[in-house]
Amino acid sequence: MIILFFISISLLFMTKRLYSLGFKNTVLISSVMTLIVFTILWVIRLRADFNFDLYSTFIYGISFMSMTTEDKISPQFVILASFVYVVLFSTLTPNLPSIGGALGTTAFISVTLTIFLLKILKRLRFF
Repeated sequence: MIILFFISISLLFMTKRLYSLGFKNTVLISSVMTLIVFTILWVIRLRADFNFDLYSTFIYGISFMSMTTEDKISPQFVILASFVYVVLFSTLTPNLPSIGGALGTTAFISVTLTIFLLKILKRLRFF
């Protein structure tokens, strides 16, 4: 679960960083980042035995989250969204029937819940 959390944070921060460098299409950035990470996983899979399906499914779900509009993505968003997504991915995805529905639903709930939690924390002057 810790590895999934760090993968999530890494992908979201890389997407944010590319956006700040001038690449203004979050969908394209997210797609490219997902393809790069899938390629890396595929190469690792050739050399080591690990649960490729789990990691590839997880990264596919993260790609949905990284398509969030740039004005919502902050360092606090990345960390909180990563944590929320890992928890929801671990609990919801095994119980939802199809991969697309499970990942899309989990990503949507994660982003929505994270934005809501950040608004509450800002009202409480936590950030």
